[in-house]
Amino acid sequence: MAEPEREGESLRPNNTSQHPNLIEQGGIPHEKLVESFRGLIKEHQATYAALHSIGENPHEPEALSPETAVRGVLDWYAGTAKREMGEMFFTVRSAWDALSYDRYEPGSREEGLAGSVLQAYYGATREPTIKLTHPMQVRVLDALTEAAGVPHQRGKSEVEIPEKLRNYNQYRTVRSF
Repeated sequence: MAEPEREGESLRPNNTSQHPNLIEQGGIPHEKLVESFRGLIKEHQATYAALHSIGENPHEPEALSPETAVRGVLDWYAGTAKREMGEMFFTVRSAWDALSYDRYEPGSREEGLAGSVLQAYYGATREPTIKLTHPMQVRVLDALTEAAGVPHQRGKSEVEIPEKLRNYNQYRTVRSF
């Protein structure tokens, strides 16, 4: 396989699926990953705004937050038919949800899914943290958090599941009263 061009290279799903090891091998500098992810977030926001302007999703917010845009991309990767890649991105998405939960729109689909998934994760593992076991996962989460402005310590390979999300159903019940 020919070496991809670095100039203007994109990390859109169709490009990373062609070159899945670029992030893993560290072939793309952190700053370039952040720049590419910022572009991806803006694209998703623009597409969402265009659809919203023609009447699609009339009950959804007018603007798509960076956190929601990133979650959508991570959902796409986590659902890939490539089992190993899907599992790796499921873990990244879970870590993303732990970091972004309080930034999701209250009552939104993303907030509910994040809470449910993190409760299930904690229930299955009894681990209070999500462990990123592959360097690619750490690199992706570092770049995504910087691109979206989500606080996160760069290089950290464990993300704490907020206490309230470890038993999300109870938290949701208490919050609704």
